Amino acid sequence: MIVDNDTRSQDEIVKAWIDHAAWLREDATLTVRQLARWLRGDLRELPYAAACRVAESFWGRPIAELLGPPPGAPVPTVAAPIELPADAGSDIRTLLMNAAHESSDHATTAGIYADEESIEGLRDRVIAAAKQYATTPPLELHGNLVRIRNMTYQLLDRTSQPAQETDLYQVASLACSLLGSIGLDLGVPEAAAEQARSGATYGRLIGHPMAQAYAYAIQCTAAIWTGQPARGAVHAKRGLDLISRGPLAARLHAVHARCLGMQGFTDEADDELQRALDAYAGPGDEIAVGEFGFDPARLAFSAGSTYIALKNGTKAAVHARRAIELYEEAPAESRWYGGVNGARADLVTAHVLAQELEEAQVALQPILELEEGLRTFPVVQRLLQVRPELAARHFHGSPDARSLAGAIEYFIAGSQPHALPATTD
Repeated sequence: MIVDNDTRSQDEIVKAWIDHAAWLREDATLTVRQLARWLRGDLRELPYAAACRVAESFWGRPIAELLGPPPGAPVPTVAAPIELPADAGSDIRTLLMNAAHESSDHATTAGIYADEESIEGLRDRVIAAAKQYATTPPLELHGNLVRIRNMTYQLLDRTSQPAQETDLYQVASLACSLLGSIGLDLGVPEAAAEQARSGATYGRLIGHPMAQAYAYAIQCTAAIWTGQPARGAVHAKRGLDLISRGPLAARLHAVHARCLGMQGFTDEADDELQRALDAYAGPGDEIAVGEFGFDPARLAFSAGSTYIALKNGTKAAVHARRAIELYEEAPAESRWYGGVNGARADLVTAHVLAQELEEAQVALQPILELEEGLRTFPVVQRLLQVRPELAARHFHGSPDARSLAGAIEYFIAGSQPHALPATTD
């Protein structure tokens, strides 16, 4: 009854519902097909608890009432024909892709048993999600990954073949760890750590070093963002016990260096950054692509953050500038904007640490011009590091320091981390 009297289309309702789930920070998603099942009232049991909580908050009624019969027979509201805006191309693409995903979802789970094609399709989709990570809004990617994860769980219930179970647990591991990355992007490191723990468990069940190591890298980063560098170092070492060469090993060395830097271990952090460079000399795993990989730009970005932790503004600026250069060399359509903007934020901090306030003002300008959708949680967190540095004694009474602090405060106040696009590290 509520939906029938809603002037929005079901696609619009679903999108608003997903946005509301993100605002509530609930791990829940909804598709048009799922909504149709709710409207038919043919559910054998209640949806997942998270989905129930979102539904109750979104529609303002108890879940039992929402899924029960309407109190009367309302006259349906006749919706006016939808007039597509001039820039509806992206909306049409999203609509068609959602429909395609729903068809694929159903085809994958329609059979009684899991088959090789279904499993291969899920594996391809999780790798595609890793490749799309840098340029896809996190909420959109979150919904896709939740579908992949849930279908993987369904197929695991439908097979007892060890080879199929191994492949499915690999997909589940990678999907959960990617969901952990999204948790970091959206400013919920606790959820990120929990997802990554699941990813590590699945990887351990099948003895897959890459899947485990990637999960440990996410757990390490979550520990960094919750101010637990010693714990993060433990996760990094666990990953490095499993994999020693290739981009993923470089990533683990880099985040380990950052943990060491946060604890003030200068020489040890330098050594880890060198090991990260050396790790590139070896081959990487075949699926170390996109978010599963770790390129030189990202290493420079991470090195800059390490030297900021060590309060070495000069070295931090060198690496942050190198990261920005490498990111800007990438084609615009595939550029990781989270990386370039995070490096720009680090460059601001680096200049402040080096007492170069004019340079810091110049570095801050591109960040101040960012649209709201690119004001990510990590970018905001990086700028938060600047404020205590500007309060240092040698800046007392400085109008430049006061101006810079005010601009940063204004930027942070206008940012909404729960609605931001992807960036980690």
